[in-house]
Amino acid sequence: MVAVVAETALAQRVIQAFPLPADVEPLTLGPASDALLETACLWIVQLDRPGGRTRAAEIGRAMRRFPWLPVVAVVDPEHDPAELVELGGLGVRRVATWPSGEPAEAWRRNLVDVVCSAVGDVVRRTMNSADPTVAECLAWSTALAHKLPEAADLAEITGFSPRALARHLKRHGGLTPGQTLTLGRVIQALYRLAMTNQPVERVALGVGFASGSGLRRALGRTLGRTPSAYRRRGAVVEAMESLVSDFGQSGRRDVH
Repeated sequence: MVAVVAETALAQRVIQAFPLPADVEPLTLGPASDALLETACLWIVQLDRPGGRTRAAEIGRAMRRFPWLPVVAVVDPEHDPAELVELGGLGVRRVATWPSGEPAEAWRRNLVDVVCSAVGDVVRRTMNSADPTVAECLAWSTALAHKLPEAADLAEITGFSPRALARHLKRHGGLTPGQTLTLGRVIQALYRLAMTNQPVERVALGVGFASGSGLRRALGRTLGRTPSAYRRRGAVVEAMESLVSDFGQSGRRDVH
């Protein structure tokens, strides 16, 4: 189930931009309840919705209660920047801006980027027991999996030389840079499988695998299950808890 907390107009734009399941019924009144968020794969929040505002403090509370829930904030271009600073303090790296007219293709692409960034934020805030560089590399690999990053990009964002980063990741996370990128693709795929009705092949291509078979092999090696197992939120949470637990201990995970 996907929780879309917004007025109907925004919910329609979101569903058009990101292929949410056809049976999603957007909420139109008030903030989401804990009961709903507990079953959600994605929370899209309109901070300045008519009839009431969802404050950054409410979002922070939800993140603490439901750490595996990606949160996307959509704001008006004239929204109070102070609250955006508060969101940054909660670990929200990107927000989507409400389109002034009918959403263009560029706005749709940007929203997909923001949703993927929100999944990376989940990795970043839940891997607090892992080495900071390992956690940042995996969060970044997850957030940008659909843009096909390479190992050299990981070195650039961390400030390490490629060889130094490879040594650091292997020592503290048990993975090579290439395996870290693959695990990021796997994590983004988990959330896409749960929050969309896309076929496995399209999910795989969307996160950088050459085919659905490549995603199936990666999931089998990493988590021992097939893509169909992750069409529900509970399975994704279990997988994420397992991955984070591994990194909190030895970081060893069979990813190729």
